[in-house]
Amino acid sequence: GFWLTTWMARLSGEERKQFIGQALTMLASGQLQVDVEARYKVEQIQEAIAHFNRPGRKGKILLSAE
Repeated sequence: GFWLTTWMARLSGEERKQFIGQALTMLASGQLQVDVEARYKVEQIQEAIAHFNRPGRKGKILLSAE
């Protein structure tokens, strides 16, 4: 597995702030991408949770206020 929280816990506050800033910049520019399997509106929270709990997912399950 990939244990980002364990790695992040070892960073100082300043290092963590720099890392998050760099990651957000890379996400916004498209350099870093996250696999998204499905998007649900907040009103569909029950369906989103059910989808999240299904085995074999290949990406993130996102909630949207829109």
